Amino acid sequence: MGVYLFLSAIDFGVAFLGVHLVGAERLEKVKDVIMDKWREYRPALETDNELIEDATDKAEKVAREILENAQSGKEANEAPPPKKRNGSTLLWAEAALAYTIHKTLFLPVRVGLTAAWTPKLVKWLTMRGWIGKVRPCPSID
Repeated sequence: MGVYLFLSAIDFGVAFLGVHLVGAERLEKVKDVIMDKWREYRPALETDNELIEDATDKAEKVAREILENAQSGKEANEAPPPKKRNGSTLLWAEAALAYTIHKTLFLPVRVGLTAAWTPKLVKWLTMRGWIGKVRPCPSID
C-alpha cells in the first residue's frame, strides 16, 4: 500500500505540473473539443444549453480578466492585485484535470510499477531485518 501511495503522490504531482505548464489557453481549446464531442453523443436539452451558455460566458469573462491582469502587469511592471476567486478557480480546474489524468492515464503505469517494485522492497526490508519473522532474544540466565 505504501508503494502505491508513494507512486500516486508522484504521478499526481507530475500530472498537475504538466497541466499547469500547458496553461489555460490550451486547456480552453481541449475543453471546447470535449464539449463538442459531448454534444454530438448526447443531444442537449434546452435547459442544458442555457446552463452551458451561462457557464461558458462566465468562463470567458474570467479568462478575459486573467488575460487583462496579465497584460497590464507586463506593461506597467506592476500587476493589479489579483482576485482570489479567479486564481483559485483556475487552480481548482487545473487540479481537477490533473486528478482525472492521474486516475485514468497513469493508472496502468502506477499499478505496474507497484507490482514490480513491491516484492523487491519486501525482500530488501526482510534482509535488513525490519520485517519478517521475529527472532526471539537469547535469554539471560
